[in-house]
Amino acid sequence: MRITTPPAPPVVGAEAAAAFLARPYDWRTFPAVANSRPALLRYLREPGASHYEAHVVDVLRIVGGRIAKSNAFVGAHHVEAFGTPRRIVV
Repeated sequence: MRITTPPAPPVVGAEAAAAFLARPYDWRTFPAVANSRPALLRYLREPGASHYEAHVVDVLRIVGGRIAKSNAFVGAHHVEAFGTPRRIVV
């Protein structure tokens, strides 16, 4: 497993990826397709906020039914390119 989130260094290995993904953030995630690949549109809610902000598109590479790589495209404009809103109010 490899997770890239430029400009940060990549996260490599199943254990490192699990630790990275287990961080205590409040996400809303929606399925999508980007360049014929499965993708996730991710919204983040900051502590105390009453809304989620568009944050990142994760484009996945699946090998043998498992996620082998996740490329993160960070920025609300990437999420909005899918025709989705910048903010989700809860």
